[in-house]
Amino acid sequence: MINKKTKIFLIISLIISLLLVIFISVKEIQIKKNNNEAITNLQNECLSTNYIGTEKEEFCISILNKDNKIEFFELFQENIINISNTKYMFIFIILTIITASVFNCSYLKNRILITELPRSNFKKIKKKMFLNSYISSLILLFIALSLIIIPLIYTKNLSSVNLITSNASVWSFETLKNPYLFLILYVLNIFFCSLIYINITLLVCRYHHNLFITIILSFLSIIGLEIVLEVFFGGIICTYLLKTDISILFNIINEFLFCNDSYGILSMMIVPFTIMIITFMMVYLAYKDKEKLIMDIEENE
Repeated sequence: MINKKTKIFLIISLIISLLLVIFISVKEIQIKKNNNEAITNLQNECLSTNYIGTEKEEFCISILNKDNKIEFFELFQENIINISNTKYMFIFIILTIITASVFNCSYLKNRILITELPRSNFKKIKKKMFLNSYISSLILLFIALSLIIIPLIYTKNLSSVNLITSNASVWSFETLKNPYLFLILYVLNIFFCSLIYINITLLVCRYHHNLFITIILSFLSIIGLEIVLEVFFGGIICTYLLKTDISILFNIINEFLFCNDSYGILSMMIVPFTIMIITFMMVYLAYKDKEKLIMDIEENE
């Protein structure tokens, strides 16, 4: 059921994503190692001298109390901050769009759907089209799982003590108190955002069967939706009119951050979940009418 072109683009996207996550993780691990080595040297220097009663006493006590162990959430936090760089996010979104549209655009543009209709019912055809699109959700899911698994393998813990005690965590203590629940919701939220991107691509592909045009319009539509959500709903309505600082909750592009939990961890998922449901309904309506779809295919020759 999965088209060969879709498989190729999916594999290429997964390889690119994995290499990028490994590069970011290895770089951050090396930084942590260098920092820990510097702390260890300072600790040894303090232990080799009689610092009690000297001007170094406060400094040495602070250094000797530092735990050099690299914790999971320290590494995880730095990795997701680094990977949330705009250029990386745009790459991931474009890879998702390409993989989601490469089969359907060809399928509609070359009128294969019309050719197959006499031999297959419309429901099966739609199932094939949707399957070849929604399989691209594996790209962002794969990145999310890689961001979790690599630090977990290296640190062999799910600790966040150093982050909390140093007040350096982007998440609240309540959120990190249950790391398993947090990580499950983290992956789920990324899955919601991925489905939003795919639904938008399906909507664009429904009316524009040229692959290049679909990629460009899908990407611009996602950026446009982000601007409307953050500026209009987050900025004007929530911040200016309602006087509530929740504009970050309307961000659907930097889904890897997942860090504004001031109103509870579930609050960060409300907007992506709502937009996902709305776009699912729009996709259902767009692909509901077989005759209208056939007419659009013939008009787009």
